[in-house]
This record gives sequence, C-alpha cells and structure tokens, in this order.
Amino acid sequence: MPRMSQVSRDQAIGMLMTGATQDDVARWFRVAPSTISRLQRRYQDTGVTRDRPRPGQPHVTTRAPDRYIRTTHLRDRFRAAARTAAETRGRTRPQVCPRTVSRRLREEGIRPYRARDRFGGGGVMVWGAIGHGWRLALVFVEGALNARRYIDLILRNHVVPYVTHNPGVLFMQDNARPHVARMSMDFLNEHGVDVLDWPPYSPDMNPIEHIWDILGRRIRRRPAPPQNLVQLRVTLQEEWDRIPQRQINGLVTSVPRRINALQDANGGHTRY
Repeated sequence: MPRMSQVSRDQAIGMLMTGATQDDVARWFRVAPSTISRLQRRYQDTGVTRDRPRPGQPHVTTRAPDRYIRTTHLRDRFRAAARTAAETRGRTRPQVCPRTVSRRLREEGIRPYRARDRFGGGGVMVWGAIGHGWRLALVFVEGALNARRYIDLILRNHVVPYVTHNPGVLFMQDNARPHVARMSMDFLNEHGVDVLDWPPYSPDMNPIEHIWDILGRRIRRRPAPPQNLVQLRVTLQEEWDRIPQRQINGLVTSVPRRINALQDANGGHTRY
C-alpha cells in the first residue's frame, strides 16, 4: 500500500470537508479506508495532516526548497534530480545533492517518468491555465523558458486573447523568473491583464499545482503508460481534458480560503 504524499493528504481532507465519505476518498487515492480514518482523526485532533517529527538527521532543506522541488518535477516529469539539486539551496550549503532531491520526491509520492525515443531522452514542459467553468489547452514548451519566450509563446497567444474576451479575469501566476521578469509584467500591464500580487517568500498557493498532481496520477493509472515523448504529449492533453470541471471549480473557489490561511500563517506553511 503506497504511502500518501503530503499533497494527497491535504486533498483527502479537503474532499472529506466537502462531504465525501471515507470509503470514497480511500478509493480515489487507492489506500485502505483505515488510512483515511486515521488521517481524519489526526486532523481533527491536531489541525495538521503531516507526520509527527521523527528522530534522526534533520532535513537539509526548508519548506520553500521542498515545494520548489515538488513543483518543478510535477511540471517536468523527465527532469533529472541532479539538475534540480544544482538549482536548490540547502539550510547550510549552497546546493543539495541529487539524493536529497530523490528523497523529497519519494516523500511526495512523485515518480519521475523515464521515456526514450530514437532521438534520445528529453523532457516535457507544459503550461496550463484553469478558472471557474473553464480551462485552456495545454501548451508544450520546447527548451528553456525565459521571459521573452514566455511572452511570445504563452502570454501573447493564450493569456491576452482569453482575458480580452473575458473581462474581469484576475490572472494568477507564481514567482518563477520568466513570470515576474520586468518585461513580462510590463507586457501584461500594457495589455490590461490584472495580475494577483504574489508574496515573494510564501509557498506556492496556486491551485493549479493540485491539478498537476491530479494529472500525474491519472497518467499513472492508465493501463498502458506512454512509452515515448510523443505518446506522453498526447496522453497529457487527453487526461487534461478529462479532469472533471467540478474538481477544477472546487480548487478555484478555495483561493480566498488559501489567502486567509496564508495571512494567518504569516506567509508560512498552510494545509494547502
């Protein structure tokens, strides 16, 4: 029986709070009903879903790098742990080792994909957008994404056209460098796109991160997993389109609660 990741635990509590039964939640996450029962009891008793601290060597990373590791590998399931390690700072050292990255991924229940075709290995970077009652088609990004490519591939072709035809949309994005670069923010401002201010040192509270997690689980549950990058692209788009809109709507309507929880925690860790 696989151990539930922290994200799955938080999602399970959210499902229970919206009326789902323990049996329904257990079937969704493919765990025993007793696991969900213990999780709910712990949340009711302590208000948290994470495990109690265990003895042993302390974490070499803080919550912010841990969340960066999780988010980065949900977006690019072919990404090498060594590459993430080189970009992640530890508590007392300039960077962490690849084993630490792999350990954090196991703790979150994330299994990197390993697909190879005749052109060799490679990664798939995707961008998507969700809202109450809608979602945009996935955008597959070839190579590195800098501010200029973010503007040309995504903002100009997808974000601005949607916002233009749907006034009143508030655009939410995290603090990835291409997103918050001056040229990107100037472009959004020039085209009348209202952007939600994002605290620079807070965890990533964007509900779409839960959608990436859901998307990854849907792909893993397919009877025939993708065997190469072409198949993976097709599979990603198919499963993205099949995510129930009510599930997306529920995450979108949780944004005010997320913001309140973040304020209550002074920008620190929340159950989201």
